Amino acid sequence: MQERLVYWRLTVLCVLSAFLAGCSLLGYFDANLSVSVTNDKNHLLAVEGRTSMPDKTPVSVVLREDKEVLAKGSTTVESGVFAVTLDLSTAPGNCALNLDIILDPSQGPESVQKVTGKRGEYLYGEQVEEVGNLYLLTERLRLVLPMDRRTVAIRRAMSGDYNLAIANLEDMLVVEPDDQDLKAWLAYSLLSRDPHEDKLGSQAYQLLGNVKVDRLGEPIRTYCKKWDERLRQLKAEQAKESERKAAIAKTLAKREALKSKLEAGKFLGGVYLGATAREVYELAIPDKYPAWSGEVIIYHMPDRNVEVHFDGKTSEVIEVHSEDPKFAAKNNVGVGSSLIDVAGAYPNGRLTMGVAEPQSDGTSVAFGEYACPEGLVFYIKRLTAADGLILSEKVKGLSVIPPFQWDSEEAELDEGTEMNASRAGEALVDDSSYPKSKKK
Repeated sequence: MQERLVYWRLTVLCVLSAFLAGCSLLGYFDANLSVSVTNDKNHLLAVEGRTSMPDKTPVSVVLREDKEVLAKGSTTVESGVFAVTLDLSTAPGNCALNLDIILDPSQGPESVQKVTGKRGEYLYGEQVEEVGNLYLLTERLRLVLPMDRRTVAIRRAMSGDYNLAIANLEDMLVVEPDDQDLKAWLAYSLLSRDPHEDKLGSQAYQLLGNVKVDRLGEPIRTYCKKWDERLRQLKAEQAKESERKAAIAKTLAKREALKSKLEAGKFLGGVYLGATAREVYELAIPDKYPAWSGEVIIYHMPDRNVEVHFDGKTSEVIEVHSEDPKFAAKNNVGVGSSLIDVAGAYPNGRLTMGVAEPQSDGTSVAFGEYACPEGLVFYIKRLTAADGLILSEKVKGLSVIPPFQWDSEEAELDEGTEMNASRAGEALVDDSSYPKSKKK
């Protein structure tokens, strides 16, 4: 009986030995990894490791804050060791960071996969992780980079965490209001976070205006040089814009001064003869543009109380009309003035009257035009009594038109009667030598 027990024990040992030998033959690989980390003044992080993994096994090293990647590097195993250096220039301090060292044989050459399997399936050990359908050898560490508040705030700005950087930098500037670098980093953060800060008068440019860029440290000096040039450009643009606005204001002031004035043959209400439709529209954007058809296009400008006549072909102003008594010509004649006063101010004018229309009260009304070669037309309303006595001849409207000359023959015909119109209709001339208005 005892012999049988010994026999079975020997059998189990043989089977176990064969099984373990079989495992080795099948390719199971004992994977291990040890890592050392050296922080070089929070500027560089040296990661060195020893491993049993075969040469050429890819190694990746990633430094994260939560899910955000702060720095990463890669290399391969050589003679059982590897080394990677990470740039910590943007890594924040005084907070927990994750450092992941991952050896992934699936990314390695065939010589590696013969030992580890194509997916790393032959690996075994405490540091082997199954990720999806892959097997990785990993070491995951937690790091804290000790820093002073100033460095932490600047690192936040460099890493793009602008909200927190701005809050920290503003707090520090309360304590150190003359710190040039802090001002520059705050300006950098404000400009990087909000494009609307890129304008004169913004908080960012006010800060930059108080910074001596050449005395800043790097890398902020490089950043600020760009924005300092931008600030100079904006100031130049502002100066140019100020000049433009001043010129516009001067022009508008001149136009406003002319809104209630006229000059024969030139303008009425600030609207000049010969001006284009576009130039007139710039004086006051119309609520509704006139229909552009016909020989003459009429455009009303209520703000000036004038009516502008455009040439339908050239779109230039050929006449400006108004019935507003505020417009006064020579000797202060205008709407409401008598024909005698108008003729006294413009003795070279000529009067053309229409047919008198009888009224219910026995009077009659006739309308006419008193044209002046200086470039003015006065529209006359004549009221006549039943017995033919002229009761009144008043100006009901006026227009500025281009200057003209009377025909020489008609000038000789009227010689000695140049005051014909001053006699209030006793010596009327039906003249057709001046540009006829469209007014009725």
